[in-house]
Amino acid sequence: MARAAAAHVMGESVKFEGADMSTKLKLMGVDVASFGDAFGTTEGARGVSVSDDLKEVYKRIYVSTHGKTLLGGMLVGDAADYDLLASMVREKSPMPAYPESLLVAAQDPSSRPKVELSDSAMICSCNNVTKGAVCSAIRGGVSELPAMKKCTRAGTG
Repeated sequence: MARAAAAHVMGESVKFEGADMSTKLKLMGVDVASFGDAFGTTEGARGVSVSDDLKEVYKRIYVSTHGKTLLGGMLVGDAADYDLLASMVREKSPMPAYPESLLVAAQDPSSRPKVELSDSAMICSCNNVTKGAVCSAIRGGVSELPAMKKCTRAGTG
């Protein structure tokens, strides 16, 4: 928006292409998040959902027609996977063979599908911190969370 507004002030014709409306909130003690095409309005979108009345959790994702790309989704009651899922949408990351595995907490965390994000993947959007910046800090010897926050500003917003 800022680039389009600045270009307009300078007399240039720039079209604003829209903003990422993904968000994560806590409403009255309930985690709520939406990312990408949260309502599956993309032509051919197919939905996968999980509802757990005991834990008061509802999760829904939308994938492309052939299940190759995550288009968006919503999380209610448990938004712990928001950062991963929102990054997968932005990065157009390949989907695991079973998309529902992204919604269900695995008993064994090592059985969770592995998703590779590029170094430009946003880890902390408040401070514009990328995966590359975090990895660079780790390679530089930063290993404790307070030092990571100080070095990269991730998680301080």
